[in-house]
Amino acid sequence: MIVALIAGGLGVSACGIPLSGSPHVLSRAGLPPALVQPQYPTATDPSGKRTQGEPIIVYLIQGISGDLVPVDRSIPKVTVQAVVDELVAGPVSSEFEKGYESAINTSSRLVATGPKRDVATVRLDPQFFQLKGETPVQELAQIVWTLTTSMASVRAVSFVGPNGPIPVEIGSGRFVIEPVGMSNYCELVNPPSCNTSKRGASPHSRSRS
Repeated sequence: MIVALIAGGLGVSACGIPLSGSPHVLSRAGLPPALVQPQYPTATDPSGKRTQGEPIIVYLIQGISGDLVPVDRSIPKVTVQAVVDELVAGPVSSEFEKGYESAINTSSRLVATGPKRDVATVRLDPQFFQLKGETPVQELAQIVWTLTTSMASVRAVSFVGPNGPIPVEIGSGRFVIEPVGMSNYCELVNPPSCNTSKRGASPHSRSRS
């Protein structure tokens, strides 16, 4: 114990903190920055802790019910690509412990751009359709709700493939080719959250003043 205290004292002295014969409270001004500023893990740290940054909301899936559930995340800068990348990374350990999952394959490379006229564009790759969930509709709903909730500038999402816009399934089971929004997937969210200013399916389906 005495050796450890001596070693600790030498380490503190090496940092430039003066030593004295008796314990006393040190001023923050006399401490090295590494001891004053906390060190944060990355946003996907296994501990489930979050880095400082801009807040977003990612929608995962409750494993038992299959409903979409929101979780808080932080990323350095909010862009459509950064938000989608955070979603594709999947749940951290603390979220797994709550029974949260993701239907999106973590090896998917989704290219997100925009928004343009309130619509973000997400290009799907073949990995996206290698499902971990029951149907593609869960994956699509995760993307739509994550983007439209996290970014005030996004009201709908257009999904495209190598040759342009592709038909996507919505919550009712129908397939549509136009941009889709929150209201197209209300059935999959728990608790139901479609009473929102962003509930329009698409800017193209709303009347403009």
